[in-house]
Amino acid sequence: MDAFEVLFRTYYRELCTFAFKYFRDKDTAEEIVQDLFYKLWEKKETLVIRSSIRSYLYRSVYNNTMMMIREKNIRKTTNVLPLNSEMIPGDEPDARLQTIELDQIVESTLSSMPQKVRRIFEMSRFEGLKYKEIASRLLISIKTVEANMGKALKLFRQNLKEYYE
Repeated sequence: MDAFEVLFRTYYRELCTFAFKYFRDKDTAEEIVQDLFYKLWEKKETLVIRSSIRSYLYRSVYNNTMMMIREKNIRKTTNVLPLNSEMIPGDEPDARLQTIELDQIVESTLSSMPQKVRRIFEMSRFEGLKYKEIASRLLISIKTVEANMGKALKLFRQNLKEYYE
């Protein structure tokens, strides 16, 4: 079995579950995850992952989910269906630049967090765990999880405030 197949078999089901939380539609969740693995396969020769593979996959599913939600919201408000891939938000140069800038802000914010705060944030946002599950895994109280998530979200608000001004 090659590495890609192991990666797919290891993460496919849990990533589908993670995407399902946003859409409550199994087909859409699977489409998002399948698209991610397709893109990984296409870029396997040149892809460089600077974080853990798990975090990368969860963040990719999250980003793809948010992009799909934005696309659906745009279609709802304009009542226009994209005719081709050039019309899909996120493929435009400005949208790509914004995504890159936001990714940089997210990366710098994550790297500036204390280890414990970062780990709790990643477990919540990238792995989709509930506060109770995080507390159980890390052997800490739910209040500690809540406090650390508050610190993480405050850092994000501060750093993103500058971006949106």
